[in-house]
Amino acid sequence: MLKDLAETSTLNNSWSHLQKLSYPHISDIPDEWKDEFQMLRTQLEGPFVSLLDEKWYARCLGLLNLNSHQMQIKTPTDINSGAALFLIGSYLNHSCVPNVELVYRVSSKGSPPVADFKATQAIQVDDEMFITYIDTALAPADRQNSLHWNYGFHCQCALCLQQTSSNR
Repeated sequence: MLKDLAETSTLNNSWSHLQKLSYPHISDIPDEWKDEFQMLRTQLEGPFVSLLDEKWYARCLGLLNLNSHQMQIKTPTDINSGAALFLIGSYLNHSCVPNVELVYRVSSKGSPPVADFKATQAIQVDDEMFITYIDTALAPADRQNSLHWNYGFHCQCALCLQQTSSNR
């Protein structure tokens, strides 16, 4: 069945797009990831298992680390948290002043959560949509450090540029 899914063009196109958004190259795989992969591999069965190696696992973790969204679903009795990966959400860039937010909802008891990307302000036809990757309540230096450490870039959104220029 997995082979049948992998042969569909939809899955291949989606996977290809997500791969472009992941770490381009992981040369030194952390020992922790190697250990996790070995534990995972002992639980897998089937002919395809021999095709999976530490580089594959590191690539998957790279995809998840860069493109997943934190989620928290509140129910009357509990709060469930985790991470989710959405193809469209993976294309949204960061801003400390986002114009889109990710909202989760449960449509019916026992069904998986649904993600909605909702505008937080008016968005014109040619405007780019932005989400935030971090807690925007952090101090400017802490926001920059978090983005640099976790995503490999320094934010150049309007708020950060304004705060940088006012600190000079």
